[in-house]
Amino acid sequence: MSMKQKVRWQLVLLGIFALFVGVLAYPREDQIFSLVGIDADMSVRRGLDLQGGVYLVYEADIPEDRDADEVLEETSSVILRRVNPGGASEAIVQVADNDRIVVQLPDEDDPQAVIDLIGQTARLEFFEVDPSAENLEEQLIPTDITGEDVRRAEAGFDQFNRPVVNLTFRGGESTQKFADLSTRIHSSGTQILTVLDDQPIFGPAPVQQPILSGESQLSGSRDIREAQETATLLNAGALPVPIEIAAQQTIGPTLGANATQASLTAGTIGLFSLALFLLAVYRLGGLVATTMIGLYGAGMVTVFKISNTALFADFTIVLTLAGIAGFIMSIAVAADANILVLERLREERRAGLTPAKAVEEGYRHAWSSIRDASIATLIICVVLYMLASRFGEPSIQGFALVLGIGVAMNVFSVWFITRTLLRGLARTRLGGRL
Repeated sequence: MSMKQKVRWQLVLLGIFALFVGVLAYPREDQIFSLVGIDADMSVRRGLDLQGGVYLVYEADIPEDRDADEVLEETSSVILRRVNPGGASEAIVQVADNDRIVVQLPDEDDPQAVIDLIGQTARLEFFEVDPSAENLEEQLIPTDITGEDVRRAEAGFDQFNRPVVNLTFRGGESTQKFADLSTRIHSSGTQILTVLDDQPIFGPAPVQQPILSGESQLSGSRDIREAQETATLLNAGALPVPIEIAAQQTIGPTLGANATQASLTAGTIGLFSLALFLLAVYRLGGLVATTMIGLYGAGMVTVFKISNTALFADFTIVLTLAGIAGFIMSIAVAADANILVLERLREERRAGLTPAKAVEEGYRHAWSSIRDASIATLIICVVLYMLASRFGEPSIQGFALVLGIGVAMNVFSVWFITRTLLRGLARTRLGGRL
């Protein structure tokens, strides 16, 4: 294949790429998809500082005889099940330092309710109560039935429209244990008491008939919300270790909206100024660089949107205010790479090379500098991300992640977009103006 045919195919691929990222980066891409019968709505996932919410840091009291990593992972899983019982919210729970867990809850405006929900140990116990005993210690008879025996808890109402928590025990041994307990209490005339975190939530009360089905009901909730919170705690399970709140921050939605608007304004002014500079200094080459930066920006937005789909649910990129700063900085890195190429191209043109040869030689001389600078920046981004992850600093994490992705995208854009456009122009009558 000749170079002319190769450039032609590269221009075709570039056109397809531009169409793809242009459609996905468009703010209302769902309107475009609807024209071809596709129902899709993609969006960039925003962090707390852009949409408001609650940010909490917990410290876990880990016993010396327990593995810290295992305990923190188990604790974070329990917290996630509590704050996101349906799995549909954008809650983020992640292990930070050796004993810290970071919780981020977008669109949450009641931090105390969240703290109360997360902080409960949720240790469920069943006692047999003998009212005829002389003292309290003899009245309370412990059983071997705990929250571990409960498979599911659901809030609801009884026949008198009172809020209750319906319990379903795990099959087999758990169901049999509760059946034996209820049968013994029914026949002996004692009572049953259910305790959650050392606080009675049901009873003491007699058992009217043995419960053999593995299903029970806890009454005593003040309202349906309290019943729902109890059910959520029981479904999530008990915390393996005690935790304490170490830091908290509430960000209002207005502040997030203002931050977003200020970032967009600053980014627009910066891009416009950059485009003017490139066009004024490099003319036709500046137009190529500006086009590349535009496609680069659309490509970055496309990456953000695709990462927020079900296909990449475990790798979603959350865009924060610091992430926007990383994005803008990555645009500066992209402009710098283009300037390197265009300056080398000018030098080759002054040396008397034709436009087509000047493009190839300019790239050959500039590429090593672009590659080495990109590798150095990526190393810094990796180190920043790892340190921020360890110490629970999501803002620095967002900055490092977005900047790192931007640098990687920049390498591709300079190698493919800028070079393809310059190769195409070099073989036209406009090539003499490069």
